Amino acid sequence: MSKKYLILLLALGEFMIGTAESIVTGIIGMIADDTGVSLSLAGQLVTAFSLAFAFGAPVLIALTAGVERKKLILWTLFSFIVANLLASISPSFSLLMLSRILLGLCGGIYTVVALAQAANMASPEKKGSSIAIILMGFSLSLVLGVPLGTMLGDIWGWRPVFALIAVLTLIPFFAIFAYLPKQQGEEAIPLRKQLAALRNKRVIHALFISLFFVTGYSTVYTYITLRFYRAPPP
Repeated sequence: MSKKYLILLLALGEFMIGTAESIVTGIIGMIADDTGVSLSLAGQLVTAFSLAFAFGAPVLIALTAGVERKKLILWTLFSFIVANLLASISPSFSLLMLSRILLGLCGGIYTVVALAQAANMASPEKKGSSIAIILMGFSLSLVLGVPLGTMLGDIWGWRPVFALIAVLTLIPFFAIFAYLPKQQGEEAIPLRKQLAALRNKRVIHALFISLFFVTGYSTVYTYITLRFYRAPPP
């Protein structure tokens, strides 16, 4: 399989990651009603995913730096599938929250490794476009995955939506298992050295742009569907 299609496979995995991250925004009312929690508490499912993605994943990336990349991607996707299944059958809100934390960790690891893999497979002049393809997978999840998941949630309920994400993730899982070449891990970079990059003002500016951009849309995005949500009759 050509490198172009391999990068598209990685982008498909990122599409599933993005859908699992944002799908709560479309079904938050259903979750709150079904689990008997307030809307504000149900909204913490988004926070749990985001915090695990932002702070937990970098630590796990450092700890697994020496692991062969294909194996790491497959284990991450497998854990992602299990976490979605856990969300679909969770009997309590606490277990659902745990599944969101696991999903955030898986999402962070997969995103970082997939971006690195795409850059390594591409020629120097196409590294930027290869990274953009992976990020396009996440963007498409907002445009396609979340609306479709919300529509299916209205029809089936919120639990089957997570089960469907788990089943569909088997597609990139087996495709990556079959076609992605192995690539050895890299030497772990000490956390102190990673944090040293924050001394660069350009890095700080870029991070703040991303921070305010994501905060701006996600804060509204989380609750905007409630404008159209109608709770089921008692």
